[in-house]
Formats: sequence, structure tokens, C-alpha cells
Amino acid sequence: MNSALNMNIREKYGFTYLIESSFNAYSDNGIFQVYAGTEEKYIDKTIALIKQQLRRFADKKLSPAALQRAKRQLKGQLSVQNDYNREEMLAMGKSFLNYGRVQSMEETFSDIDSITSDDILQVAGEIFREEDFSALIYK
Repeated sequence: MNSALNMNIREKYGFTYLIESSFNAYSDNGIFQVYAGTEEKYIDKTIALIKQQLRRFADKKLSPAALQRAKRQLKGQLSVQNDYNREEMLAMGKSFLNYGRVQSMEETFSDIDSITSDDILQVAGEIFREEDFSALIYK
């Protein structure tokens, strides 16, 4: 998601100097957020482009090549994250609290490998509903 946001909003239009997304999962819900740093004159255009990008994920399946790139990137990020003891311990604690067990890296990678474009399309359709969006704007 970060790559798509950067390519389609920062690089293509130059509206933001920083744009990133993140997801925090909880046992019964979660928060997906997008942060964008932009000039005041670009706020409305930036928000419109973010919504457009999120709709694209909810409406169009990832190609097999894009899906494989995303899986590789996610597994790489998880591997790097586990190099930091604090982050690894936090992830283990969160997993234990949410699921009652700590999943091995191999199990996690296997789960990632089993994800399909249809799975992503379904989840994106549930998460990226515009009627559920909210915005916090600091000027």
C-alpha cells in the first residue's frame, strides 16, 4: 500500500512530501490509517487521490506479479522487524494476547503465501468503504 500511495500521489502528482499507511490489528477490530504531509493548498486533492487509490484496491484484483511482489515485500519487512528484539517481543505478546499462541515465522510466511488476489479484494472491499472513513487534519 505504501508503495502504491507513494507512486500515485507523491511521485506522480507531487502533492505530498510524505505519505504512508499502517494497520493495527486487535482481537475484534483494527485501524487502517493513511498519513500524508502536504501543503494546505493540496489537502483536498490529496484526500481525493487517497480515496481513489483505496477504491482501486477494493475494486480491482492485483495481478499475479503484483501479488507476488507484495508478498515478498511483506515477508522481508517481517524478517527485518524480527531482527529487533523489542519489536519481536511486542509482536509475540500481541499474538499471544489476541490468539492465545505465538505463531512461528514459518507459519506466518505460509499464511502469507496462501493469500490470493480474491482474498485481498474481499478484505479491501470491507475495509475501504468510504462511508467508514474519517479524517483528522492539522494545519
